[in-house]
Amino acid sequence: MTWDDWVPRDPSLKPGFDLWRCGDLSGASRFFEQAAAGRPDEPCVWRGLGSVRWTQRRFEDAREAYGRALALDCWNPMNWANLGLVYRDLGLREQAVRAFEAAVALDPHYEPAYNEWANVLFDSGRFQDALPLYRQALALNSRRAVVHHNLGVCLRMMGQTGAAVASFHHALKLDPGYGFTIRELAQLGESVV
Repeated sequence: MTWDDWVPRDPSLKPGFDLWRCGDLSGASRFFEQAAAGRPDEPCVWRGLGSVRWTQRRFEDAREAYGRALALDCWNPMNWANLGLVYRDLGLREQAVRAFEAAVALDPHYEPAYNEWANVLFDSGRFQDALPLYRQALALNSRRAVVHHNLGVCLRMMGQTGAAVASFHHALKLDPGYGFTIRELAQLGESVV
């Protein structure tokens, strides 16, 4: 699986995911609630509803929805990674790490799980442990500015300013308007160009 594998297997569910991705949370919520009422055994319905609830910052509701998706499709690394995101946001870091470990055990090439697992370790102050996970995420997919940015922040926290700046510049090559990276470079007194 890859970062772009969010598209549901059933094309009739794609409009709900499209509503969520374009920010129409009310429309997406209605879509997935109706879908859940009619198709309670479809894991992608629960993944969609969980994604809406997570974006709404309704983390307990997201955990319930993602848990249902996982119960219906426990072999999908995305379901484990989504649950890991919710655990992270609920402050349950050890559970988050276990969920991300399960995701990469199922699919060692599932890049989003490495990045998010690294973020949990970073948030715990475990920069040295996070670093190889960011690097693994980039080895699998070097086209995501956010991962280059995250690596840069980790390197900066470890005192490796030169390597951090290089990572930030790489992020900006991929996304010239990436605000978080622009702010990091400004704080370091570095040019964005």
